[in-house]
Order: sequence, then C-alpha cells, then structure tokens
Amino acid sequence: MSTTNKFFTKRFYLDNPINRSINRGGDHFVGTSFKSFWVSGTNNSSFQATFVINPETDTSVGGLPLRLNQCQGFIESKAEDACIEVLVAQPGVWVDITFSQDELIQVGSVAVTIQGAVNIVDGNLHASALITVPTATAIEIFPADAARVKGTFQNKGATSIFVGNNTAAELTNASFQDICEEVAPGGVFEWKNKGSLFARAIDSAAKTSTRTEF
Repeated sequence: MSTTNKFFTKRFYLDNPINRSINRGGDHFVGTSFKSFWVSGTNNSSFQATFVINPETDTSVGGLPLRLNQCQGFIESKAEDACIEVLVAQPGVWVDITFSQDELIQVGSVAVTIQGAVNIVDGNLHASALITVPTATAIEIFPADAARVKGTFQNKGATSIFVGNNTAAELTNASFQDICEEVAPGGVFEWKNKGSLFARAIDSAAKTSTRTEF
C-alpha cells in the first residue's frame, strides 16, 4: 500500500473474526494517519464490519458500523490509525476503503477522479407497500435488488424501528438498540443501497410504509 499520494485505498478481508487487540499492525489496521475515509467498494453489500479509530489509545471505544459509500471526516485533527473489527466470519468477502491523508473526502469529486464519471439518477416511483414490523424477530423491508436506485420508508407506528443490513448478526443481537440505526415514529429512512435491509420494532409491532425507486 502506497501512502505517498493524496488518496490511497486499502482492501480489508472479512474471512475471519478480528478485533483491535489481535495482531496489532496487521492487515486489518490502516497503518498510517488520515483525515477522512470513504467505503468505496465491496463484493457483498451486506458485509458486516466496524471501524475503530485510534485503536491503540481508545481501547474501550466501540466501533463505527460501516456501510457502502459511507464517508467520515475529522475536522479538528487526523486519526492516528484505525482498524477493522469483524464479529462474524464472512468467507470471501472484502471491503475497500479509500483514505485521504490531508483532505476531507467528498464522494462526488473522489468518484470522478477514480472512476471518471458519476451518473446520479433519482429514480421513478415504482412500488409502495405497508409492512408490519414485529418485535421479537426482524423482517425484510427491502430485498436485495441490483436495479434499485433508492428505497424509502416512513415509520407510521407509535414505537421506534431499528434497521440493519443483516438480520442474524445485528437485529438479533442483545444490544441491537445500540448497534442499529433508530427510526422514531414519523421518521423517514432512505436506503441507497442494492443490498437487503431488515427492521425490528420495540415495545409493540409498528407499521411502516415503503417506497421503492428504480
């Protein structure tokens, strides 16, 4: 991995469970300081991994769940290092993360530099549905669909809904309310991803309306 350029990309393999305390300085560590990062690619959009900033000093800090096309920057100072943590082995799965040593990454401009062009399409209304979200188990809100531009749902119930891209590892975890994103009653959630999205309610079953755009 060369870090002499403004941007550099590192591929992380998720074949085996890994954490910050194992093999310090190994392949799951970034190995240098950086100002921002972008989850720029993967061969499985349902991958499960968290990103730990400054793992050498902040040993008790939880990891940041990663998603494809996610960006994160640091305004005041650079991150000294970071590493990937994986709770569940995912054989054959990898994720590419692009780093900037000195600049805040903006996905649009970076994608133009790396790929040459970006075609942004808002999509057209294709289908809507009303779904009841259970409390004890997770339900699929959006199935994996390579043609989908965006999925949107609104929580029309009286209790919060939590979403995750893997029902077994995230939403069935005892700490799912801390791990997953919360959509409050009346809230709207956008899923700009080709992979599947699952949801689970708390207290009582909640109803949500979904809209898929292609």
